[in-house]
Amino acid sequence: TFEYVVNENPAIELEDKYYICEDEEFVLDLSRYSNYTITLTGENVVNLGNRKFRLSTFGMYTVNVTNASGCTTEYTFELANFPPPVVSEIIVAANTITVNVVRDPSYTPGLLQYSLDGINYQTSNVLDIPQRGRSYDIYVKVGNCVYMIQTVEVIDIPTFFSPNNDGMNDVWRIKPILLSQNVDVKIFDRFGKILYEQNDNQDIKWDGKVNGKPLPTTDYWFTIDIVG
Repeated sequence: TFEYVVNENPAIELEDKYYICEDEEFVLDLSRYSNYTITLTGENVVNLGNRKFRLSTFGMYTVNVTNASGCTTEYTFELANFPPPVVSEIIVAANTITVNVVRDPSYTPGLLQYSLDGINYQTSNVLDIPQRGRSYDIYVKVGNCVYMIQTVEVIDIPTFFSPNNDGMNDVWRIKPILLSQNVDVKIFDRFGKILYEQNDNQDIKWDGKVNGKPLPTTDYWFTIDIVG
């Protein structure tokens, strides 16, 4: 008689794909599997010892895991770059900026983060506007990869003014536009007649007069078009 022993193949937990940024290094840490002999093959693999490996090149890698009985299990995985975010829409509202990004399958929940200063990030794509009348650089971070998406001008537009020469709200004023392009600002009455127009990005203001004569208290409409 004889005893037939079947040894189990070694098993470890390994993802099919890992993501890093351009010019970023990735350390595969398998030190918890101290009872196995582990080798890793691929491009530019640096063995750090204690079953840790540093990788810096996108591509496919092979891990061979061998137990004390000589049984070996082979794993493969890919080291890839996160796809850069594709912004479909940026909505500037009264107090918020909403950044809508096309969802890539690799974007797991919470992976994307958003910022208006490149320092303070949040997972919500609805960003509070700290101050109107200035521009903001919109950043989207994918994992550790930071992308500056677009500069957005948040115009400070008053909803009313009272030209009664009391020194308070006597003119309808938009703070200087910070964009390099000029803007075309028009103010109309209810019949569509142009009452005021300005074609630059300097201090934009209207005193409520046409040809030096004050207009009656009522509603007026305006348009702001970015030129160029």
